[in-house]
Amino acid sequence: MKTFARSLEKEIEEIFHKLNDVRWNPVNYSLSIENFRKFYQGKNFIIKKNLHLPTEEGIEALEDLIKFTEKQKPRNKLKLEFGLNLTLKEFCESVNSSDELNAYYKDFDYETIGSKYGNYGNGRIQSYMSNLISEDLEINVLNLLLCDGDETRQMRDIIMDNKFTKIGVFIKHYPNEETPMLILLLTDDYSTKQQYENKKTEGLNNQFTKLNFDKSNKGATAGKKIEEDEDDPDLDMPEGVIKIERKCKTVKENGVEFLITKTIMYMEDGSINTEIKKDKTNNK
Repeated sequence: MKTFARSLEKEIEEIFHKLNDVRWNPVNYSLSIENFRKFYQGKNFIIKKNLHLPTEEGIEALEDLIKFTEKQKPRNKLKLEFGLNLTLKEFCESVNSSDELNAYYKDFDYETIGSKYGNYGNGRIQSYMSNLISEDLEINVLNLLLCDGDETRQMRDIIMDNKFTKIGVFIKHYPNEETPMLILLLTDDYSTKQQYENKKTEGLNNQFTKLNFDKSNKGATAGKKIEEDEDDPDLDMPEGVIKIERKCKTVKENGVEFLITKTIMYMEDGSINTEIKKDKTNNK
């Protein structure tokens, strides 16, 4: 049995952050996944040396995801709901293997299991599960969003649906299974109950308390620590700007190397302004 060395609690946090990153700036995500083209050999996806994942569509699913995300408008960020995490935890622990989980998750009993910690109201509810195929966060999220073999791309559409506002994320690694299972639960209407408040005092809460984010999302980035320097006047934000983010990559065209810089400004009114500059580097 192979060991999944990464902390599952950390993985939950990072997956949540990453999905919100995709919703918040899908165009930037479309640029970031272009480098995955080289991971394909025919219909095999190269996870790492001597470890290839067979796919149904090959690189076509990636090209479709790039085209999809580059045309999307920003969505509001999802809120990680502790009660939904508890719901998923009990659901995952009620079965003994991922095969059992796969057999039952489509018939998830929201009213019986979910109502223990909160009320779903009349809103929509969607659940989804996927294998964590790698210890690389980017590969796991890519695998989730590719929807390889699913022509409807249903889960991708659900994740990008602005009507969903709350999410539960849980990972279960069953004994004697090589890869953990990622389970998502999304809803647009959920309110917690007293059992949820009681559970906050228990050990499981340690996994999620650090995810209580400022509702304004000011200064939030996925997997990055923001450092401030009060003495640097260049860090003063222009009026109306919440956050500035820059990403760079180098490309070669006809033997000439260019540096592409993408500047993203997140505005107080919820809009996003993007500027892309392309400059020659000094390398010959």
